[in-house]
Amino acid sequence: MATYLFNESARYKERADPINRVFVIGKDTDGNPVYGADEGTTSQGLVGERLDVKYCQEVATAANCVYVADAVLDKSRFNEARGYIIAPPNCGVELWDVDRITDSVCAKTNADYRVIGFKTVLNRSEGIYHQVILLGVV
Repeated sequence: MATYLFNESARYKERADPINRVFVIGKDTDGNPVYGADEGTTSQGLVGERLDVKYCQEVATAANCVYVADAVLDKSRFNEARGYIIAPPNCGVELWDVDRITDSVCAKTNADYRVIGFKTVLNRSEGIYHQVILLGVV
């Protein structure tokens, strides 16, 4: 886990998840529908229900429908960018690393974020490289 103490640029955002309930419809071996759902109750209390319905005919049991719903909900949560930091280049940064951020200006103390993307950029006018690291939830 890398720890960043900031005097560089950073931006953070707290947003509700794009979806907080997933309903999956499958089909058993006899052709009858099977159902399963998963929900993020914390987000529902703040913004109400944001439903996503998936029809997956290859899912044959209700238990597997619940697993698929859980995976869809997790994927949507993990892929949502929650901010970025601009820091000096660090060749040790890898996707899915967990980084601990301490930024006194933004009142972030030991906040954990997951790296969901990064790029190295050259500022030609100053001749300096910097790295933009996209952050997501842990």
